[in-house]
Amino acid sequence: MRQGQSDTNYVTFRNNMKNNFNYIEVEKGIFLRFGYWKSCGDMQHKGTLCLLGGRTEFIEKYYETAERLNQLGLDVFSFDWRGQGLSTRLLKNRRKGYVNSYHDYVNDLSFFVDNLFTKNTSRPYILMGHSMGGHIAIRFLHKHGDIFDSAILMSPMIDIRTFPVPKKVLQKFIRLFVKAGYDKVYIIGNDRLMENKFRSNPLTSDIIRFEKTRKTAIDNPKIAIGGVTFGWLNASFDSIDLLNQPGYVENIRTRILLFSAEKDRVVCNKAQRRLCQGLPNCRLIKISDSRHEILQEKDTIQKQFWNIFKDFVDSHLKI
Repeated sequence: MRQGQSDTNYVTFRNNMKNNFNYIEVEKGIFLRFGYWKSCGDMQHKGTLCLLGGRTEFIEKYYETAERLNQLGLDVFSFDWRGQGLSTRLLKNRRKGYVNSYHDYVNDLSFFVDNLFTKNTSRPYILMGHSMGGHIAIRFLHKHGDIFDSAILMSPMIDIRTFPVPKKVLQKFIRLFVKAGYDKVYIIGNDRLMENKFRSNPLTSDIIRFEKTRKTAIDNPKIAIGGVTFGWLNASFDSIDLLNQPGYVENIRTRILLFSAEKDRVVCNKAQRRLCQGLPNCRLIKISDSRHEILQEKDTIQKQFWNIFKDFVDSHLKI
């Protein structure tokens, strides 16, 4: 197989995948766009899953994942975080990646779960989060550990890789600029899509899935997002520090599978291992040859994830 060539065999999406969208107002003027897909009619219902994407992502990126989950007997809910996708943007320039505090993300998830997810679904409940979504999932489980029966974390953002700049140096630099009023100014990138060239991307080795995501954002410019602001990165560092406080994760009793991407250049694998060691009920699985986005990788790489996940669903989820 030539370098960059995909081994992908795509699932054929059902027609209703694109039509099951709506909005929920989580606070005055802040609307989250969400989607809901029921499991296949010929499958035994095995539970309901809340799927949380990462920074820059949007629901459409997970059509294939939702379909696979449906085929395993799981109903799926997902939504766009505030400030990205087609949820309410927070700045006049909608391409800027910004949030005031991760408390806002956690509160949005809490509202969504309390007012929509648990009122329209049946147990068992699974929380599934990628990257920033995995980080927020941990924050949620710390606060509401009795709601979800299990959690799946994929390349969770426990810490950010800042090479070649030492993290402590960058963190001080960011905080100085935020205090000076530059919280809504780009630190990385600009209005263009962050990853627009396959050759240099750290996210996936599957060129077809990479180009499909890029095309979705190009075809619908309102869905896309550019670089991060000083404010977003400052909020991220503050939340990372919170996760690392002594005793923070030790009180989370939820059963957790943590999937770590072997070739991740976005987030820190060492921090993931350390977090899993602190969690009372966590199993860490390394996905060989995977870049950051495990569920956007080639089928041969994804197969590692889906084999373990399917066994988990079949063996551990009881109605």
